[in-house]
Amino acid sequence: MKIDQRTPRLYIDLLILSPGLGGGLTFVKELIPGVINELHDKFQIVIIGDKKLVGDVLGPLGKVKIMDSGPIRSLFSRVLSSITIYRRIGRSKGDIVWGPLNSLGYLGVPRAKKIVTIHDTMVFDHPNFYGILQRVFRQYQLHRSVMIADKIVTVSHFTKDCVLKNFSSCKKLGPIKVIHEGIELPAITKDQSLKVGNKKHFCLFVGVGRKNKNLRFLVQVHSLLVTEFGYLGSLIIVGNIPSAVARELRKISANPDLIEFPGFVSNEKKQYLYFECDVFIFPSTYEGFGLPPLEAAVHGAPVVVSDIDVMREVCSEFARFGNLKDPAEFAATVNEVIRRSGDHMLDSRVLSDKFNWQKTIKDYRSLMLDL
Repeated sequence: MKIDQRTPRLYIDLLILSPGLGGGLTFVKELIPGVINELHDKFQIVIIGDKKLVGDVLGPLGKVKIMDSGPIRSLFSRVLSSITIYRRIGRSKGDIVWGPLNSLGYLGVPRAKKIVTIHDTMVFDHPNFYGILQRVFRQYQLHRSVMIADKIVTVSHFTKDCVLKNFSSCKKLGPIKVIHEGIELPAITKDQSLKVGNKKHFCLFVGVGRKNKNLRFLVQVHSLLVTEFGYLGSLIIVGNIPSAVARELRKISANPDLIEFPGFVSNEKKQYLYFECDVFIFPSTYEGFGLPPLEAAVHGAPVVVSDIDVMREVCSEFARFGNLKDPAEFAATVNEVIRRSGDHMLDSRVLSDKFNWQKTIKDYRSLMLDL
């Protein structure tokens, strides 16, 4: 790949991009094209990652160069690709290397300025959520990124506090900038959704099957809605849920026939589900930001989330908070929200003004130009 040597380069490290990345995938889809559009006249932009996957996720990117890592089939191949590529990049002090997904490679320290966006420090805060090899690998990856970064960005004040706590001994740790994620107003209206929707009662969850998502608790809450409060609707769990996890969740449900796992759905279908659900439930035990409750709320869905610090930061203007220590109490909160759904009024523009992708993009532009 031939690169113009006269223009500073912005390298965007998407080596860990994958279809099952959850909220990180939305972050990349919404943010990266906007950043490219804002900075293409200041930098020659180079994306590091699997060329096919980057194209599938981001679409056509014009004059952007791609350092193709090829498909990452194993941890070993990812590390090898990273080492090989990091030896070739960021040789000029005018360049910037940005890791938007918690990572700045595995070996090698480019001379260029380095920025890392940290979404969470869960691997340090809840190491029991990971297998031994995965835990060691991810802790090294995050520790390295913090150590070599010239600037650290976090997606929430909660994550900023976690970084400061976990890396308090790092003398190099400078000011951390918080840049929230954003949301977009729906492309369709609720009236349009109801004309083509499924018109049935259901509770909704959108996410992945990781331990922090607390899906067993979610199914317990739904079971209590059915058995204790007479709720007749199903529970739809959207996202990348492994089949073994789905089978286990059906086993603990009071009515397995009411649990649905549609897998990934199109953005249009997801909008319909947000519009039509009786309530959106998000009982996560840990998040770095937590985008799905915001997406649900901007579509007008009543929302119940776990009562944890980051949810208080992000969702305080629209959500009800459930007690994670007591599924019966959490279910009672959900039932009350369903019963009073007609009282739920939210101007979605309030949220889109506060959590706005265009503002997020502008903040990253300023950060990189000022570095």
